[in-house]
Amino acid sequence: MQQLEADEFLTLKQAASLPLFRSPRTGRPINVAQLYRWVQRGARAIDGSRVRLQAVKLPGGLRVSRAAIRLFIEQLNRPVAPPSFGRRDPESEAERELLAAGFEITSTEGVGDERV
Repeated sequence: MQQLEADEFLTLKQAASLPLFRSPRTGRPINVAQLYRWVQRGARAIDGSRVRLQAVKLPGGLRVSRAAIRLFIEQLNRPVAPPSFGRRDPESEAERELLAAGFEITSTEGVGDERV
């Protein structure tokens, strides 16, 4: 098993005081409880999925690595696939299905347009 170094991990309090997690408005660090929630329940990503902050449980409490924080932020901001705007023409789709089933399709233009 790989040897874990103590300096590889940060306590939640140390992680909360990182410049990345400081409030842009006040400059204050986020609350440790917020990091704990991200470990337990995760946060909602741009694409709607839940992303959890990976942590290691040690006798001294939960620890997170800088790599886990980086991965958490990358997963939260994962780009969403653009919606497909390709429209289907229901008539041509129905015609393809009928042709595949062996039916012959004739033009219906002008049929039923006579008004009395």
